[in-house]
Amino acid sequence: MLAVAFTLALGSLQTPAQDCNGNGIPDECEFALGDCNCDGSINEFDIVPFVLSLSDPSGYAEAYPDCDRMLADTNSDGLVNALDIDPFVALLTGG
Repeated sequence: MLAVAFTLALGSLQTPAQDCNGNGIPDECEFALGDCNCDGSINEFDIVPFVLSLSDPSGYAEAYPDCDRMLADTNSDGLVNALDIDPFVALLTGG
């Protein structure tokens, strides 16, 4: 994969942006796990998209074309399934 170099210019100081997962998107431009509607917040508005990502992956992709379904992988096991429900609830409740 061809990685794209990003830099943040701060006057004469340039700092390379972090890309910890190597997907070519700076980390500060990516959404957090659980932000299933990609609005920048993890809240009650993520519940319907989370359920849709579990029950109808194609429907999720159609409804949220600019989001990554893997944001629902809240237990970080590489799968979106029922095992993500409890970690998702913990994210919503701050637990």
